[in-house]
Amino acid sequence: MKIEFLTAYTLRIGVFLSLLLISLGIVSAFLSNSTLGYSVDLLADPHSLVNTETINYNLIYNGLTKFEGLSFMLLGLMILIATPIIRVILSIIAFAQEGDRLYLAITCMVLTIILITIFLVPSYA
Repeated sequence: MKIEFLTAYTLRIGVFLSLLLISLGIVSAFLSNSTLGYSVDLLADPHSLVNTETINYNLIYNGLTKFEGLSFMLLGLMILIATPIIRVILSIIAFAQEGDRLYLAITCMVLTIILITIFLVPSYA
């Protein structure tokens, strides 16, 4: 399979899977009216203190095993964020195979900027 098709399928699969998980999480949260110990009203409040800073990966994993809606929503969000990163990595592989040094360098810079933004910038905010 050509890398271009793999890149296109990555976008489709990533978006579809994240949509499925987020939808499943929303339905689960409304059916149980609680998720990870938080009420749906608290989660829906625009001034809620529940955000990604207050939830760690272990809590998400444990919530998935208990079919907690918020865990499915957060996993869907993580997949949605990871999808373009995977596409950039696949593009790096494609440009390296083609021997296109200019676009390889540009794409490596894009990946570096994305990773710095995800991992370093929040610690300074």
